[in-house]
Amino acid sequence: MVGTLLETNSGLTFVSSRETLLDLFRPVIGVIPNSSSLPALLNFHVTASKAGVRVVGTDYTTVVVSTTQDVEVYGEGVVLIPARKIYSVIQQLPENGTLEVSLIDEKLILVGSDGSEWTLTPFDVSSYPKIGLKTKSQQVNRKSLLKALEFVKIAASKDPSNPVLSVVDCSGDKLTAFDGSKLQQIVLDEALPFDKAIANSSLNQFLKVLSGLGDELVSVGANEKYIVVAAHNRVVAVAVPSVTFPKVEQVILRPAIENSYELTTDRAELVQALKKAKITTDVESKAVYVDVSKSLLVIKTRDRMGSSSARTQVQCSWGYEDRTLLLNCDHFIDVLESYDSSRITLRLGRDLKTRKTPVLIKMDGKVSVLQQMMAEWVN
Repeated sequence: MVGTLLETNSGLTFVSSRETLLDLFRPVIGVIPNSSSLPALLNFHVTASKAGVRVVGTDYTTVVVSTTQDVEVYGEGVVLIPARKIYSVIQQLPENGTLEVSLIDEKLILVGSDGSEWTLTPFDVSSYPKIGLKTKSQQVNRKSLLKALEFVKIAASKDPSNPVLSVVDCSGDKLTAFDGSKLQQIVLDEALPFDKAIANSSLNQFLKVLSGLGDELVSVGANEKYIVVAAHNRVVAVAVPSVTFPKVEQVILRPAIENSYELTTDRAELVQALKKAKITTDVESKAVYVDVSKSLLVIKTRDRMGSSSARTQVQCSWGYEDRTLLLNCDHFIDVLESYDSSRITLRLGRDLKTRKTPVLIKMDGKVSVLQQMMAEWVN
């Protein structure tokens, strides 16, 4: 029964409800690695004090800190607890149950309100890495930051062999990503107090924790090692990759900004047409041909062997000479779906002998650039 160990234990001891413990540990379990050359990382770093209970988890690239005051602390201390074991224990408690956690004679004793009891061996606390999260920070709107990161992340390269492009660049009032084929950039309402990057490998977990925060405003800052976002009871930090993001504004964005030929169409209809045509895209190139005429876009795909093909069409508005675009179908769909307007305007320029014009979308502080494919990449 809960309470039977309280009379004999003078070390770390705390008691809380299943619901509170799930809320405390759930944000952290996502960064605990399945395996690691450093066994300490397979544990929660748990601190019990008069202020409450603090839980830290990390895989070295992402750090999550979760705290609660909704807990009875009978003994202060620090312990490393096998993460997946205690999380499974908490999940198995009765819905309205409680759990007592006590460190006694170098053993961790867990006692549920239903009489269940578990004994775990804690890990050596001194083996846990030192994590410094102190920064100079400023407050920003959480939802705005979340939406901005979700917009640009689709252009961060997923190729681990290309770490320079496998990031989202966070510089001042802009977030930018470029994977060599598509670029996404957004202007923030408030400039960030740092010029850093977030590795694509850390981004999904970072966004998951950020989306789970209930606060309207969060504190954002950075030091040499981490970008840190803090709310009243959660902190999420991502390691800053040691790469220098290329000057894409000069090489990619600036030439595309000069595009002046406007092609307007219904965004949702274009996405649907592309998805239909995608069924027969070539597995390797993912190429889609878009024939542009005065009032019609004709979208065509075929596989490399010519054994299957597709043709769809969408109404459009275009006041220039007929032309054909050659794009990566998947990338085109991703970019279009990152916008929520009913109509979309694609801006084109003049094709050069050595380079086809990129496709530019610019609206509401958002910019997308799609590089066209060369025919020899497809045939």
